[in-house]
Amino acid sequence: MTNIILKSAGRDETWGKLVKVTDKIISDHLNVKGLVQTTSYEFAAYFCELSLNGQRLITHTNANERDQCIKNFKESPLPLVMVSPSLTRGFDGKDDLCRFIVVTKIPYPNPQDPQISRRLREPGGQIWYTHNAIRTIIQETSRGNRHKHDYCETYILDMEFGKIFSAYKGIFPKWWKAALNFENDK
Repeated sequence: MTNIILKSAGRDETWGKLVKVTDKIISDHLNVKGLVQTTSYEFAAYFCELSLNGQRLITHTNANERDQCIKNFKESPLPLVMVSPSLTRGFDGKDDLCRFIVVTKIPYPNPQDPQISRRLREPGGQIWYTHNAIRTIIQETSRGNRHKHDYCETYILDMEFGKIFSAYKGIFPKWWKAALNFENDK
């Protein structure tokens, strides 16, 4: 597992950098399938529109299209890259179905959601919020490594990850930590 950290910037600048770095990762994996985990349909569409690897990308614009997108991805013999905000669960990318994953942003729950907002204001809310993001990171990064002999390279691009990992290292599973390798500013 590899972690590439990007410096913070405005949305357009950050999204542009994410597209550029992710395109480089995709180009480094020309002959294999992979996933780009986004946190929103908006960024997934933005990425697909600006990516230099558009011919390899497959995506969906809502939850209703997700299962058909997964089916098309799995059945294609081409080295496609699925771009989605909703592949945390329910996607088995075993063996050659997924050889690399890019996590573009830490998957925090949406604080605009009334339930999430209320929970954040309760005692221990911030810890719950961060633990939820960590569980989701582990789920997202495990989509392509499904059994003992499987392998998948994973890239986490959000600079916030280093802070979370440092502060909450004990929450991450040992097997997950053993695979971690930090690289900065690629």
